[in-house]
Amino acid sequence: MRAFGVAAALLAAATGWGQTSARDLMLRSLQKNGQVRCVLIQTYVVTDGRTGPVRLKLEMDGEGRSRRTVLQPIRMEGNVWIDDGRRWGALSPDQKRLLIQPSPSRSRLDPKLRMALIDKNYTLSLVGPSTIAGRKTTTILAQPKDEDLAARRFFIDPENGLILQSEVGDLKGKMDKTIETHLVSFPKRLDPSIFQIPEGDDGLEVVKTDWPKRLRDPSKATPLVGFAPRLKPDLPSGFIITEVHLVGNEDAAFLAVRLTDGLALVTVYQWDTDKKLTNLPSRRGHGVDGEGVCYYAVGDVSSDMRRRLAEAFLRLGPPAKARIGEGFAFTVPTPEPPAKVGGRRGNRR
Repeated sequence: MRAFGVAAALLAAATGWGQTSARDLMLRSLQKNGQVRCVLIQTYVVTDGRTGPVRLKLEMDGEGRSRRTVLQPIRMEGNVWIDDGRRWGALSPDQKRLLIQPSPSRSRLDPKLRMALIDKNYTLSLVGPSTIAGRKTTTILAQPKDEDLAARRFFIDPENGLILQSEVGDLKGKMDKTIETHLVSFPKRLDPSIFQIPEGDDGLEVVKTDWPKRLRDPSKATPLVGFAPRLKPDLPSGFIITEVHLVGNEDAAFLAVRLTDGLALVTVYQWDTDKKLTNLPSRRGHGVDGEGVCYYAVGDVSSDMRRRLAEAFLRLGPPAKARIGEGFAFTVPTPEPPAKVGGRRGNRR
């Protein structure tokens, strides 16, 4: 037993495990998000199993700029998403189309706020060291305090705070990977040009928009979306509203209400079904209220939790019989639905 104790102590010293608390490591990971110069090959998996895994090459300059290149599946191969810290560009070589919109990093949640929510909604513990993509990692188990949420597991590089693998469980306890890292390197320098959005390239149709727009006063969205935004302060399972965005464009606007419980990130979309919008995130919703406002939740939580969150907003409107769908979840970084009309179009080259 003494020999085992000595071996465990040596292992902890070699990996950094046991030298910091789970909370400290999680907070550091949140604070270092996007601030590590690295190149990773990662697979992202949606939580509902309807969309296959997406393998990406992720390059980050350590100063908030990033470039994601899709490697698989074949139907998405070559698509590139570039975030230069101010703008976000989605390049589709097959369609010869470039969409440019505000960078989502400008709406990054305060790590201390997220950590406070994690403290409220989860119990964190260190469950031991591991090795991911050749890097020694420390594993954090996040056990939810609400029985309707699932446990999560994070494999974090203690040297830099990078999450190299994340897993989410179902209510039966099975853990599924949502992010898996296959390769990782830490170059001393990355070519700055790879983080430049190629809006001057010949042959590209360039679409520029200043949407989505953050709403400091959501009530001002009423004339554009056609209804008073439904905003519920007391959401189930410890979720809170962090931001409200106006998405779409001036002629086809709808709402995106951002939620988090500290770890999970969810968006509840709201739109007027009478407007027959064509730029929606889905052709169905989780429910429609008596004024024809549809609600649809996406995010890295179970289908049941997405439904519950959408219904919390649905109940704020006039009652109506509404068919509740199962919903759909994205975990891969994707743009807001592109503007069909309006905005500024760049030159067709």
